[in-house]
Amino acid sequence: MTPRDRVLTALNHEIPDRCPMQISFTPEFATRLAKEIDLGNDKIHNPHGGGNTYELERALDEDMLLTSVGWANSYYQDADEYVDEWGIGWHSVEYTTPFGNGRYTEFSRNPPLAEDDAIASYQPPDPTRPELYKEAEWLLNNFKESHWIVGVTVTTIFETAWALRGYEKMLMDLALKPDLADAIMEIPYQYHLAAAKKLTEMGVDMIWTGDDIG
Repeated sequence: MTPRDRVLTALNHEIPDRCPMQISFTPEFATRLAKEIDLGNDKIHNPHGGGNTYELERALDEDMLLTSVGWANSYYQDADEYVDEWGIGWHSVEYTTPFGNGRYTEFSRNPPLAEDDAIASYQPPDPTRPELYKEAEWLLNNFKESHWIVGVTVTTIFETAWALRGYEKMLMDLALKPDLADAIMEIPYQYHLAAAKKLTEMGVDMIWTGDDIG
């Protein structure tokens, strides 16, 4: 049974040879795991599927392959400090475990929509740029027949909105300035909606939307 057949069988409420599987890894664990199984890939792994080689996923016999378009691709860029295309600043934080060192990314201060008067003039990135979909095109051309392809547009509304505004301000806006909160959330909503539509038109099998809230 191919990975694609396995997912289709489960979605049809039939019994596959095993449960379909999709696993995402933090970059440092992906690197460690790749070394353990002698893959030798040194490209930074994005757990959301943006910019991956898919060697690790295929080596582990995963059934679903992810291709991501959207703000979530701003995580884990290869720099100590950077500003993404949304104008959101990031910095890298290192940590140590008994198994080795790793890093994660945090937002820097001064989000682009911290001031109310910045919202009306804010220009988000263009979700129709062809280069955003090159990876999806490659993935579909190479693995559509064998695997279940998932178009990822996570951090769809709330997470991107509060990164643009600042977490505390966004929560206050929801209570005290709901119209302003709606205007801010509309920005990532429209972006990720356009991305999801494009990925669907290209032929992905599923769209993954969602936010971490809380």
